[in-house]
Amino acid sequence: MIELVHTRANRSFREGWTAIPKDPKELFAVIGPHGVARTSLLQALAHAFGGGPGTVITAVVDGPPDTPARDLAWAELRRTADSGTTVVAASDSADGAGRYAHRVVLLPLF
Repeated sequence: MIELVHTRANRSFREGWTAIPKDPKELFAVIGPHGVARTSLLQALAHAFGGGPGTVITAVVDGPPDTPARDLAWAELRRTADSGTTVVAASDSADGAGRYAHRVVLLPLF
């Protein structure tokens, strides 16, 4: 399943994240099981990057690992980031993410 959501965030919330670039235009991959931790981090990153000149896109790339569709999804998300849009993607598997994401966050399994 691939879900795309365009997000505009509250600028004052983002300004509290001083260690994160203001408008990174990168593909961030959050890898971990579906649940509160992954969803919360995905939303926090989307809000942190929102409010700048580019649109933040959040995406969920879940499904069977090592499939052509998953690889195609990651490739398309990377092309989107390379064209000047910040993309924050979540996935239940790191397959493909490492080849395309600029930054990868691995969540613990519990």
